[in-house]
Amino acid sequence: MSQTVRVMPGYRYAGETIEITQPLGEAQFRAIEAILGEPPQRFKEWAQHFVFTLSTPGIGRRLRGYLRRQRIAHTTELLQRFIVTSQPVRPARTRR
Repeated sequence: MSQTVRVMPGYRYAGETIEITQPLGEAQFRAIEAILGEPPQRFKEWAQHFVFTLSTPGIGRRLRGYLRRQRIAHTTELLQRFIVTSQPVRPARTRR
């Protein structure tokens, strides 16, 4: 469930990961897919662990809000928000 979305030339959103370590109902799983804008995946009712990698800015706030309203325990790992993709990294200039 991971895609790269360009938001401005030279930068891409690195994303965040939301991990759920409890069972979900199929309706909850489908609601999460709808929030993420993902095509339907195979739902496994026996699964006890779900990991969603978010690659679109702002979607994490909506997903976390839904999880709080549903009282679903989750953790969030926020990676670097935007990373440079086309700019070379230059060493910092030092003053003499």
